[in-house]
Amino acid sequence: VDGVISGFKMIKEEKKPIYISVGHKINLINAIRIIKQLVKPEERIPEPLRIADINSQALTNSVLQP
Repeated sequence: VDGVISGFKMIKEEKKPIYISVGHKINLINAIRIIKQLVKPEERIPEPLRIADINSQALTNSVLQP
């Protein structure tokens, strides 16, 4: 907006990109730095988000199974 860069697309090899943007009390440079530290080389998404996704899928599966 108005020539201001407010987001960043991070692409790893052939995987779908993730989009990093500014947030509450964090600028884009710091957001990119933090995300790069949290993404394992073999993964696409930050580790805390990946673990939350794994846990939520496991919980959903345990609730839905008879």
